[in-house]
Amino acid sequence: MDTKKKEYLINNLLLFIKKEMELKGSCIESKYVNDYWFRVEFEHLDYMPCLVDPSKKPRLIPDSNDIKKFKQICDFTQDELTEILNYCVTNEYLKKYCMDDYTLKRKGINRADKYEKSLKNNDEKEFVLNQKIINIDEKLSSLIKESRILYLNNDIQAAVEKIWDAFERTKTILNKDKKKGVLAACSACSSSIEKYYVEEEYRVLTKIGNDFQIRHFEIDKIEIKDNETLSYLFFRTYSFVIFVVQKISPRGK
Repeated sequence: MDTKKKEYLINNLLLFIKKEMELKGSCIESKYVNDYWFRVEFEHLDYMPCLVDPSKKPRLIPDSNDIKKFKQICDFTQDELTEILNYCVTNEYLKKYCMDDYTLKRKGINRADKYEKSLKNNDEKEFVLNQKIINIDEKLSSLIKESRILYLNNDIQAAVEKIWDAFERTKTILNKDKKKGVLAACSACSSSIEKYYVEEEYRVLTKIGNDFQIRHFEIDKIEIKDNETLSYLFFRTYSFVIFVVQKISPRGK
């Protein structure tokens, strides 16, 4: 797992646990927090024994209610969640920060608070990014998710490049011939809007990707230097890709 994905999962896990603690009336001073912090109902171990015995690792309950709830707000595999929990509750994390149990929890609460504030400052964008991604193609879904993670980690240039890769891949989902694939996608998307407008969006976004330093970085390509323009292009393309995916999936027909 790369660093950006790891940060994304840790931030969302901390915020999720903070919210669950608030719902259950727990606070950091509570004696009941020890068996709740970093784990909730993800596994059966009580009172964080791995802090005493580093050889003990969290044992996930794949169908637990908390994992189901967490999956509604965050994309992860079971292996990724296990890795994050192992990192957060074992000596690797404690030695890195030289913290006792209480300080570790306080650091986690503070990090969750900071992450929550950053999301509240971007409510509309978060709404767009939190839309469920229908899996019609593993590589396409992966590209969309990677672009989202990059954007949430404020790597906007990389996020734009990744969502443009996803945009290009939509052209060959329905047909390996790119031109035929675009025509097929446009037809699938034109149930409530004229086909011309979908074709025009494909044409404009393709031209932007070819003219600017998004997919190509030759010296004749134009560099986009401000984050406002990059953010606009990211959300325009992200929304269009999600729309196309929804429309060409079996559920959208």
